[in-house]
Amino acid sequence: MIPSGPVLETSPPAFVMPPGSCDTHAHIFGPGSEFPFDEGHPFSKDPFDASEEMLSAMHAAIGADRCVIVHGRPHGFDLSVTLAALKKKPDRYRAVVLVNPGDESIDFQRLHDAGVRGVRFNTKGATPDLERIGGLLERVAPFGWHVLLHMDNKQIIEFQDFLKSIPVPIVFDHMLRIEPREGLDQVPLAKLKEFLDGGNAYVKLSAFERNSHAPYPYGDILPIASDLMAYAPERCLWATDWPHNYFGTEQPPEDNQMDGPPNDGPIADLIPLFATKSEAQQRLLVGNPAELYGF
Repeated sequence: MIPSGPVLETSPPAFVMPPGSCDTHAHIFGPGSEFPFDEGHPFSKDPFDASEEMLSAMHAAIGADRCVIVHGRPHGFDLSVTLAALKKKPDRYRAVVLVNPGDESIDFQRLHDAGVRGVRFNTKGATPDLERIGGLLERVAPFGWHVLLHMDNKQIIEFQDFLKSIPVPIVFDHMLRIEPREGLDQVPLAKLKEFLDGGNAYVKLSAFERNSHAPYPYGDILPIASDLMAYAPERCLWATDWPHNYFGTEQPPEDNQMDGPPNDGPIADLIPLFATKSEAQQRLLVGNPAELYGF
């Protein structure tokens, strides 16, 4: 089992990010002494701290000026750790949160004022309650939020009618967990492009190591990222997925030869391999995040 947790010393990348660059997907865990972990989540069995201070140090090393904090499942529906980070750097941080769709007491205006811009659902390996999800999205639509969906790649086909009915923009997480061995002509990738064509969806080019069957620089995933970037540069986002937590069934493929979480300096150095021109890099790292998250 590959250990989780942040690399403590981030290597500076050779790639120089443009000013205003945004890491659109990172988590903050703890410190557990201040922000307790959900005892019902597997993370609590072998927890580690990945604090805002550690996140900020990583971003300083790679040259990212902005970040979208994706509230992590180890903290459950208690948003305290995420809201504390937003308060600390309101100009640099936005957030996407986990909420209970059945909770009628949620103060969405308060969350919006704090810097929250979306909600996340993880349907990977699960049968989601689409009616409850749809009901929640109706409630957040007036705030201009989006929904971040972490899905099995085949679920974009299975749930396509529901996805087309969603009243907010959709962000498909981690390249829709596309299976690189199925190539560029696979149906899930074609369906993803259909949603990008609709002008109401984005895709995160992130977490390459979670799906790759090759060692760094994940040569089997790069053609997919390049294809998406060439197809819809105005619909692509980039992220580190720091601190690279692999709890439960979220282990990367064994054949990519990982022995620990990746260093985010080399992760940043992948960017010019699939976004080769400066205009594309500016769109990916600055323009698209600014538009979606309201920086």
